[in-house]
This record gives sequence, C-alpha cells and structure tokens, in this order.
Amino acid sequence: MYEQEHPARGKAKGFSQAFLGVVPKKSGDGALSWDVNADWFRGAGMLYRTMPEFQTELLSAVSAVSGRSEGKHSRGPSLSDNHGWVKRGIWGREMEQTIDMAVGQDWLRYCEFYHQGRCGRKPITRDLPGFRLVDCAKSPPTVVDASLAERYTALSYVWGRKTTTDETTWPKVILDAVIATKEMGVRYLWVDRLCMDHLQPRDKLQQIARMDEIFEGAIFAIIAACGEDANHGLPGVGSTTRPPQPKYEFVNSDITLVSSLQDPRLAIKKSAWYTRGWTYQEGLLARRRLIFTDQQMYWECEGMCCPESLVLPLEMYHDMEEQRMCDFMRPGLFNGVSFIDGSWERWKRLPSKAEEPSTLSIFRELDQHISNYTRRDLTYDDDSLNAFLGISRRVENSISRGKVVNLLGIPVWAPPMDERTGPPRTRDLFALSTCFWHHKDGVVARRRPHMPSWTWVGWKGAVDLFSSIIVADPDGKAKERKQNHQHYVAATQFTRNDPNSLRWTYSPNIVLTNRDGSIAYDFGANDLVSGRSPRPPALPIQPYGIYVPNPLVLDRVKARTHQGGWMFNRVSVDVKLSRGAGGGIREYIEQHAKGQQMTLLWFVEEALIMLLVVERTEREGRVVWERVGRMRMSFPEEAKEVVRRYGRLERMVEDLPLRRLGEDIVI
Repeated sequence: MYEQEHPARGKAKGFSQAFLGVVPKKSGDGALSWDVNADWFRGAGMLYRTMPEFQTELLSAVSAVSGRSEGKHSRGPSLSDNHGWVKRGIWGREMEQTIDMAVGQDWLRYCEFYHQGRCGRKPITRDLPGFRLVDCAKSPPTVVDASLAERYTALSYVWGRKTTTDETTWPKVILDAVIATKEMGVRYLWVDRLCMDHLQPRDKLQQIARMDEIFEGAIFAIIAACGEDANHGLPGVGSTTRPPQPKYEFVNSDITLVSSLQDPRLAIKKSAWYTRGWTYQEGLLARRRLIFTDQQMYWECEGMCCPESLVLPLEMYHDMEEQRMCDFMRPGLFNGVSFIDGSWERWKRLPSKAEEPSTLSIFRELDQHISNYTRRDLTYDDDSLNAFLGISRRVENSISRGKVVNLLGIPVWAPPMDERTGPPRTRDLFALSTCFWHHKDGVVARRRPHMPSWTWVGWKGAVDLFSSIIVADPDGKAKERKQNHQHYVAATQFTRNDPNSLRWTYSPNIVLTNRDGSIAYDFGANDLVSGRSPRPPALPIQPYGIYVPNPLVLDRVKARTHQGGWMFNRVSVDVKLSRGAGGGIREYIEQHAKGQQMTLLWFVEEALIMLLVVERTEREGRVVWERVGRMRMSFPEEAKEVVRRYGRLERMVEDLPLRRLGEDIVI
C-alpha cells in the first residue's frame, strides 16, 4: 500500500481499501480517451458499498446513547467493538435529497473531544463592542445584542450582484444557514450583512479589524461553496435541492453501491466562493468548517476532513499524539501547509506554547497569504486592506507573537524593545518589503487609488514576492547564471543582524507622510537611542506618501539586451512593471529620458541591489510619483567576490550607474 520509506507506513492499520470506478469505454462506438490516475478518480468519484444494515442500526443506537454535541464530553464517541472488520472499512453513505444533520453533529462531537489542542477555542480577553448575533431559536429569527462568549456559527458566502439589498427580506443562503445552525444544535448565527451595524461606522470598523476573533470564536463556520450569489441557498438544506447521488442496488442482495461524488475539495476550488477576497480569510480563520457544495456536505476542521458521501473509520485514522488524521490522509484546503509553489502538502503542526515559531516560518506564512489573497477578486477596491486584516492580525498575534507589524499591507519586523538583539532596522526591512513584491508576468494590474502605490494593496492583480535575475558576463566569456531570492528568506536573514549585513545595508532616509505633507511615521525616530517603541502605528486607510530626500536615481546608461534580460553598462538588470511592461527596453529608456519615469535605489544588502521604478502622474490637480515596478541589479561576479572586491558599501554604490536627483520627491 505504501513505499517502505513512507512516514505513514508504521501508522497504517486495517485493510488496504478497494473501490470501484466507472470509466469510459476504450474501444467501439462512443469510446473516449482517458488516463486513470488518482486525480481522475478525485474528479469523477468512486463507487463504494454502503455499510451493512446491521452495522447501520448499531451506529444509530450508539449515537442516540452518546448524545449530541453540547461542548464538553466525558467520553469520546466510539463504535461498538463487535464486528471489528466493519469498523476498519471505508463505506459509502447513501445520501438523501435532504441532508441528515446527525452526520454533521457526529463530526462536531468527535472534533470537540479529540481535537482540543488544535480546534479548541482560545480564551476571550475582551468583548467586542456592538457585537450582534441572529437568534435562530426565535420565530422569526431575530438579530440580538450578544457577547463573543456565546456558542454561535458564522456564515461565509458570496453576496453576488443579483442579491437584493432589502433589509427585511433575507436571501436564501441566510435562511438555510439558520436551519443548519439549529439542526446542528447551536442557537446563534453570525452573518456580516445582519450583524454588523452599518449605522455605527466605528463599531463596524472595529469588527472588521477583529474579524479573526469573530471567525475563530465561532463553533464552526458554515461555508456556502455553491452558486453565484446569496439567493442560491445551501443544497440539501430546507427547500434547496441538490442532484441525486448515483447508486446501484444489486438484485436479491443487501449490497448497494453509491458514488463518492467529486472530491469536495475540487468542487470548492471551482466555486465562486473560492474566488472572492473576503472569503479567503473567513475560510482560514475558522477553527471548523461545515462546507456545502452543490453535491454534498463536507467537514474540515484543523484535525480531519470528512465528506458526507463516505463513512470513514475515524478511530483507525486518528493520530492521538498529533490530534489529527494520520499522515496517509490528504490534508484539506485549510488545515494543510504547502510550499509557496504548491509542490506538496502536509498537515499543520500541533500548536505548542513552548516552541517558538521561527522567523522564517512567520515571513513565509505572510508571503503565502499575500500571494494567495491577491489572486482573489473584490467587488469594492476600498476593501483591499480590510479583507486582509483578519489574516494579518492572526499572524501578528499567534506565530509572530507581536514581532511583525502590518503597515498598510507591508510586513515590518518590529520586536518589542526587551526582545531585541540589535538595532531594529525597521526602515531597512520596510524598504526590502516594498521593493520585493511585483505583479506576475502577464497580469494586467490596476491601481486602487485609495491606498498608496508602494503597497500591494494599492493595486489589483496577482503578486509574487520573489526576485529572479539572469546574470550575464559583459564580455560574453562566461555562461549566464540565474540568481533567485525569496522575500521571506531575505527578510529572515536580515533580522539576524549579521555584522556584515549591518555594514553592507543601504536604504534611503524615508518618512511616511499624510496627504497634507505632515509626518505620519518617522522610521528614524524609532531606535534604541530614543527609547521609543519600535512598533509603527495603526494608520487609518488613506494614500500615504513616502518622502525621499534627494534620492539616488538611474543615470544615463549604455543599455542592451542579452538572452536572459537587460544590461546597463556592465550590470545585469531585471525589471518588473505593473503597467507599461509591453514596450521593452527601448520604451523604458525613452520614458526615463522624457522624465516620465525614474528608477530609485531603494535597498541594498551586500550584493542584493533593489530599486523602485516610479512614474509621474497627476492626482487631484497636482503631480505625484507612483511606484509602477521594481528593478534588480547584479554584478557579474558572485556576491562574496563583489563584497571582497569593493571592500565598502559606499564604493560599490559609487560604481552603479546612478546619480543624485538634486531634489526631494514624494512617492
């Protein structure tokens, strides 16, 4: 069943499960070409036998005796020890048009007993002003003032453009969520449209900023991964229908085969819900998720994944020490961890108060979230930061433990004064983070003018946070070589305050400014000498500027192309533009010659040289500069050789094709 070195081999118990699949015929009339593999079966579904009738009756009896979920349990849910071979099997579940919520209750009860370390609720440190819930026990359901301490569910859904905005008529998805909440044994439901008072903007902003507490506080989130708007409802709940489950009953036999249907994780990825910006953090912030696709109900908490169409041997698959399913079970969409390129997945580690998260893991998680979130869509540009605040706050308050601050979407390393091992270098890290992100090749980016151009939240379009450059030998004698840098790796190395890094780092003496030109945040004031807190303030949303005194800018150069990119004098160059990327090197040089664009030296650490490309534009009747891209420069030699050859940072910078602008600018 497994390769000898597979980590799950020692924990695998029971039978190696067999299943049937219906495939197209390979020859004759109507034949189709096909290639059967694991992904094919995930998409098409498999055929499983339903559980024998005697065991089904036993299960019902056990559930009735054990009771339903009410929070704490003295004993864990368990099947009878009789008929052990049945317990070790995977069985198909025959699904009706209306969902049997007893299935969901069993999942919840199992999770609440076995996954306390993973899925348990964190202590509530303070209540949330203006917090309200839908009381589903009242007829009709009514919005009431409430506390975060209540047991409630939270609805995550797509509103859509066709949904009515009539406050007195609730759309179908909310009505169905009320039914599902009650049938799961929970009284209260949180819905953004109903529970956030739009007439109290201060309370609303507080709740948006603390969205992590709202969704983490819910017993589980109800996710409507179906339909295009809120009128669709939850398939299998109330009067909302769903397609019948394919099945085959053998004549003169108690054997029935049912389809497992498409893997619900694939259905979720294809849904409109999975494309929306707000739903990104809602799905991740929840501890448990009861998800409704067009075909079936699906459970995903931090410790297990259960489709409605299958009866899984949860006890056999449970890793008691890790409080989750064993390694041989594929993680879900929300409880797994993958590399940024999505090359492989594993279950999240069990949280530990004793174990300090690594700086690398903090920056890597933030980079993953930014990259994933910017691939989502928002109806309103003004939500570009608000819809991400719950995620950034989760990272700040959990794995970061207060060491990383979100400055308008830009992650800044700002540990408390008593935890510093050297200078905070907040300005340098801000410069690193503002120049590393760029829009993916082929993406048509668009400005969101309510936010600054120097942060990714000021743009619409998928963002990457890595730098790649093809380095060429100006004499053509050596082979071209490729240099790759991930932002999270560069940021992590930077926080270590290596002595060489301290001597070989440059960033301009920048200050954040308000619209009227006054100082919003001075990076230079936050150092060990002043004794002030290094944490940047929580800034209200507006297009802040970066004041840059007399910057170093790109000078006249001898520009040419090589097979892997551009070359200015003897320096290899890689340019990523958010707009105007189609003109190539000629247009880039012409725009600089006309004074429409400039390229500013922005960040240097040893031989890593990063620049910002800014463009002259008009806003509110005045000329301003906007970030429209970034450039990377590289000498032909290896980094260590560059440092050795120049000896000092200043000498290396002097050898770059740069000049002083002679005036100050604001980006």
